[in-house]
Amino acid sequence: MRKRVSTFKVKNTNDLLMLMDIYLTEWRHRDSLLWKQVFVYFYAIVIIIILPFVDVLGVGFEDILPRWIFSATGIILSFIFLIVSKGYADRLKSIGDTYNRLIKMLPVQFRRNEIKSNMRLSYFITYIMFGLLIIISTITLYINICISI
Repeated sequence: MRKRVSTFKVKNTNDLLMLMDIYLTEWRHRDSLLWKQVFVYFYAIVIIIILPFVDVLGVGFEDILPRWIFSATGIILSFIFLIVSKGYADRLKSIGDTYNRLIKMLPVQFRRNEIKSNMRLSYFITYIMFGLLIIISTITLYINICISI
């Protein structure tokens, strides 16, 4: 026996505006979360990469671990950063697409003007930050290898 799936039907403007408010609130939350997480991960990885070049209270981190491990860890964490950040960006895109479908249900005179763009800012910034992390990790790895020779 099949279950009946009930679907929500937008019956009036109030229903539509209520749905739009719910999705906009979720989009704002996910947008805030995305940028907060992306920048925290980015700076944490940069700090890990540059640790062997820092001397804290007369103790160098290269005394604890070989210098190249920090750069290698930075490269590995950069790929994790990319996966996690892309996941956040995908969720944000999904909510944004749903919100745009709701906007299209409004009468034409009340719709917002659309900006056509092939690349979403959340993906673009994520890829730029990933590239910077890989470049910084690679440069410091090269420096660390040259120092140890």
